Order: sequence, then C-alpha cells, then structure tokens
Amino acid sequence: MINISIKHNPFTVETTFLVDGKQPADNVYSEFLTQRFQQWVERLFTELSKKNNGAKKFKVTFQGLESDYLDLVVAAEKAEKERFEIQLEFQKAENADTRLKNILELVEEAKNHPLLCNEMQTNTKILSDLNASFNKEFDIYVVATMSAGKSTLINAMLGADLLPAANEATTSTIAKIYDTDMPIGEFHGERRDFNNQIVSPIQSINLQMLKDWNIQEDTAVININANISGMEKRNHVQLVLSDTPGINNSQNEKHKETTIAHLKDGKKNPIILYVLNATTLGVDDDKNTLTTISEKMKESGVQNKDRFIFVINKMDQFNPEEENIESTIERTKEYLKKNGIESPNVYPISAYLARLIRKDNNKQKLTKAEDGDFYSFRMKFNPDKDDNYEGIDFNLYMNLPQLVKDKLKNGNYDNLELRSGLPAVEKTIDTYIEKYNVPERVFRAYRALNNAIKECSNEEKLTISLKADQVEIDKLKESIESIKKVQRESANTNSYLNDLKEKGIGLPDETIRKLNESERKVNTLINNLSGLFVGKGEVATAINRLNQVQNDVNYARNDIIVTYNNIIKQMDELMKDELEKIYKEYVKKLFKDVNTFEVPQLYNVQLQIENAIVKKLDNKEIEKEEVFSHYETVDVSTWWKPWTKIGIGGTEQRARYKTVEYVDLKELWESRGKDISMKFTQFTSKATKDIERRQAQLVEQYIQFMDAEFTPRFNEIISDLENKMKDQKLLEKKVKQAKENLEEIERFKQKVAEVIKL
Repeated sequence: MINISIKHNPFTVETTFLVDGKQPADNVYSEFLTQRFQQWVERLFTELSKKNNGAKKFKVTFQGLESDYLDLVVAAEKAEKERFEIQLEFQKAENADTRLKNILELVEEAKNHPLLCNEMQTNTKILSDLNASFNKEFDIYVVATMSAGKSTLINAMLGADLLPAANEATTSTIAKIYDTDMPIGEFHGERRDFNNQIVSPIQSINLQMLKDWNIQEDTAVININANISGMEKRNHVQLVLSDTPGINNSQNEKHKETTIAHLKDGKKNPIILYVLNATTLGVDDDKNTLTTISEKMKESGVQNKDRFIFVINKMDQFNPEEENIESTIERTKEYLKKNGIESPNVYPISAYLARLIRKDNNKQKLTKAEDGDFYSFRMKFNPDKDDNYEGIDFNLYMNLPQLVKDKLKNGNYDNLELRSGLPAVEKTIDTYIEKYNVPERVFRAYRALNNAIKECSNEEKLTISLKADQVEIDKLKESIESIKKVQRESANTNSYLNDLKEKGIGLPDETIRKLNESERKVNTLINNLSGLFVGKGEVATAINRLNQVQNDVNYARNDIIVTYNNIIKQMDELMKDELEKIYKEYVKKLFKDVNTFEVPQLYNVQLQIENAIVKKLDNKEIEKEEVFSHYETVDVSTWWKPWTKIGIGGTEQRARYKTVEYVDLKELWESRGKDISMKFTQFTSKATKDIERRQAQLVEQYIQFMDAEFTPRFNEIISDLENKMKDQKLLEKKVKQAKENLEEIERFKQKVAEVIKL
C-alpha cells in the first residue's frame, strides 16, 4: 500500500504531495499544485494509479478543511467501486469562519498599531478597499421555468409571504433580498432605476407594494431587507437571495443580460438555484438557459458543478402509491442531459409544504385552503404510526454528502419539514458557502489586509529608502575613506610641489637626444669640410674649396634652424604630455571634478643664425715658389785643340724653373673653419639655453596652476570629510530606525500570514 500525504491550503490554493514520505519529481503532480481541490479531487485516485505503475492500494493522509476532506471521502468511495483499496486519515485544520474572525481582529489591531494607525484610520482608499474585501454578500440566484413555484420557494425560505405566487410569469424585475436579523415577516425595501438611482426610498413594504413596483417600467432592481429564516446565519456572510426573471420570461433585455451574466459568473461563483416544475418536465421552455448552464458546468472542477442546484418543485402533487417518484427524478435527469447537463445535483422538494410549515411555525395565519392543504400534506408526508404507510421523504431521493446529512441531523427541524426536502437544499447551499465562499473570503480579506499594511506602513517606500540609505552609507564610507586617502596623498603632493619649485623638471629625453643629434650633425659637417683642406693647393683650388664651404655652410645653417625650431615644437608637446601626466597623478586623481589641465601657451620662438659668410682668399695668403718647369736641350760644342788628337763637340739637357703661386690649404682652413665652428657653437649654445628657458617657463606656469587648483581643494576635502562623517552618523541612525520599523511590520505581517497557514 502506497502512503500518500496531501496538504491542501484552500486559502492560498496551494497543495503539496508526499509519496511514501518523499517529495515526488516536480512535474508529477504539477497540475494539482495550484488548483482548487475540487477541480481535481474526482480524478485523484485514477491519477495516483497512473503515476504509480497502476497501483490501486493507497493510504491517504489529508491535511486541510473538513469540507475538502468530505469531497475526498466521496472520491474514495467512487474509487472503491472501481476496485481500489483506500484508507483515509484526516488531520483537521482550523475552520474558515474562525480564520475570518481572526483577520477582523487583526484589522482592528492594525488600526491601533503605532506604525499603521494614522493611515489605517484616515486613508479613505485603504478603508474602502478593506471594506470591499470584507464584503459579506454571497449571492444565490433563483432561476426557474414557467410556473415552477419560484416565488413559493423564496417565500418558504423567508418563512413568510413576500413575493406574489401565481401560475404566470410574475417576475419582470430583479428583486434582491438581503438576509438580516429583522423579525420574520417584516420587509423593508427600496426601488432603483436603470441608472442605479433610488426612485422609491427604503420603507416598509408588503406583497401589494411589491406587485406595484414590479410592474413599473422604470424599475430595474428592488432591494429588500428581510430575514431569510431557512438559512444559517453567519457573522461574516450576508446572503443575497435574488429573484431573477427567466431568460425567456423577462420583458427587459437588460434583465436578460444580467441573468446570463450571473449564470456565467466564474469569479464570484454564486449559487444558481434552478427550479423545475415536476408536473411539466420536458416543456423545453428554457433551452437557452440550460445550454448556458451546461457550458459553465463543463468547465473543470467540482465547484462549477456544485454551484448549480437543480430543484424539482411541486413533487407534492404526485401520489406515491400511484406514481413513482424515482421515475420523475430520472425523467428530470434525462431532460437535463438532453440539454447537455451531465450528472446534475437534483433535489426533489415541496416548496409549498415547507412554506406552510414555516408560516405556521412563525404564527402567521393560513387561509382555509392552506389549512386544508396543510392537513393533507401531514397525512401524505408524515402519517400516523398506525397507518400502514411510511409517507414521503424526499431526502431519500437525494445524493447528500455526509456533511449535509450531519447539518440536517443537528438542525432544529421537525420530521415533516425535513421530509419537504427544502432543508436539504438550504444545507447544501450552506455547505457550498462553507466549502468555497468562506475560504475565498478569508484569502481575499488576508490579501486586502496585507496590502493595507504594505500601503499604510509605506513598507515599499521604506524598503526602497532603506536600500537607498544603505547604499548612501556605503558610498559615504567609501567617500570618507577616499577623502582620507586623498588627505594622505595630498601631503605627498604638497611635498612634490615644493621639490618641483626647487629642482624643476629636466628637459625631456627626446629633446636632449635631438639637441645632441643636431650638435653631432654640425660637428660631422665641420669634420667633413676640414678634410677638403689638406696640404697646399693652387689659388684656384683654394677659391673653389672656399666656395664649396660657403654653399655647405649655408645649407647647414638653414637645416639647423629648421631642426632647432622643430625641437622647440616637439619639446612643447613633450612637456605638455609630461605635465599632463604629473597633473593626472597628483591632482586629477585626487579631485575627480577638476578641469582638464591645459599647458599655458608661450610665444612662438623662431631661432636664427646670422649668415655665415666665408671670407674670400686674401693675397697675403698666396705664396710664391720657384718650381721646375721643364728640360731644355743646350749645344755644348768646343773648338779642336792641336794637342789632342780628337776634337770636343755636342748638346746637353738643362732644367728650366718658373715662379708659381699657391695657398696652404691647412692654414686656410684653420682660419676659416675656426670662424665657422665658433658661429655654430654660439648658435647651438644659445638655442639650448632658449629651449631650457622656455621649458622653465612652462614648469613655472604649471606650478602656479597647481597651486591654484590644489590648495583650495585640499582645504575643501578637510571640510567635506567633517561633514560627511556627520552625515554618516545621521544616516546610520535613520537606517537603524527603518530596520526596526520593517522588522516590526514583518512581525505583524507574520501574524496575518499565520491566519491562512494550515
């Protein structure tokens, strides 16, 4: 045998299952978890068998309301007829009436709660919503076929005659009877038009006045205060018994629409008391009404079936010794089935008998005809023991649940009244209210009170404010820590600025590299030029070399001017980047709201070198020298001498010399190169100093800017730190109070939540 534990909360409409003490997989019973119990209890055991490999032996422990448990009993009885073996165990939860009373007490407590009382007592919207949620009205709409005895039935429930009874369509307007504690037989009513305006104010009314109001064309609804004596009184439920014109009988389209709306109302789920005439079954005069009911009853769930009660009235007109009551009930069921209504709740009654009994009990005078009928009914329904006749008991033909039987047994009825069948109908209605309406009202009241608490306590705003304040505290803490860090780093910044004032900032490495490169270029040029001046050279060569030097120096001059001016521009950019970096590190990092640092603009420097004119060749620098020019042939013949045997004669080669002008190139370069080198050296030195001076100006202006930015801001952070620490203490106090308020609200909400817990 499989152990099934079912815990159903009708207030929150939540169900939990345990199978052999374990929670089943999420999707196994998911369709049952958030539906009202009556929507699935009829197929519970079939589904249990399917989900447990065809098992048919179950021990079911049910925790919930008794009214729900009784539905489980009925479902178990049906399952046992299909060869199931069922054991039931019931853990009874507190009934809905007590819970509703508890919520009302909590409402009063909320009105006096220090955190809630102001809004709870003065906020009209909250009070209106609460009152609406505690609206005690529960509707019973009485619909009937022609001459079914609807007015007689309502009069019987009132215990006195109010509505006109005749074999015709007498109800052309909607009469709403509100159950009160007025003396039985007293009626107060008002008449309203189709704009819901009062056209006849509240006053004592009688049968004749009601007839007069009923036929007036501007009558939309008649509201009546009366004592519906046949129904059990509940502190938290006010019955509203509505006498509605049938869809086919109403002479007003709005009345027809209202009746149809009541039949289809799946939100308030009113009871529809449908009265049929036992003597004219099958007339089929209300096919449209029954079709509408059929469509609604086919929607899932026991509740949609339970709220439609089919009353077969005028069953007293049958002679049980000659006619079969069961066959009449079966014919009724067939008639309803023909109109699409399967397995209806059918109740055979005699409203006329019940009316006579209650009028007599309430000391209201019966007519002679009624006296005669009353005597006949007593003999027919409840004969003397000596008669060989058991009489009529319509309860024997009703499928009454045990809860209804218990209510009848414990009710203050005599045997004849019970046998009329009307008490069974009234207790069925009462069971419906207990089973469905009161739990729904409990949850509605719980939700309204919860919403009222939320709104009155400003819980949502308080929670949002608390979160915001907590965030603000966290921000303050972070800000305070940040300020303290700034305070510490500010000291370092101040020290840095003093060092900067004393030592300044060196030239950027790139600028130094460019300057060195430029000097090397000049030195290379001079070295290359000096190579042209070696040894001695002709005057023309010297002049050509000097001209070449002039051209090279002029080109180098122009090139170095451009180079140094570019170095200045590049140095400006490098210094700007360097100062921006320092600024971000020492100021902008500390003070997030400062402006972007802009390096001050200095005048544009254009460096110039004076023209380096190479001195022309001076005559003093020209030297002369005798140099070999060529050989010349000379005749060297002499006369013959006698003492010689041979004569001397012939030619010889003789060297010839010329005077040549030349220039000592080395000396020439020493003269000219020194001057060129000196001019370039003077320029590079001056340019370097100008660059350094320009860089120093930038640093000086930067230091002035830093002083202007840093000092006042440093003073601000000290003041800001003091203020923020004060703010932190105030916020922390506020947050503490808010947390305490929220905890108190949560404690009260838990008290409210306990009302709907099983």
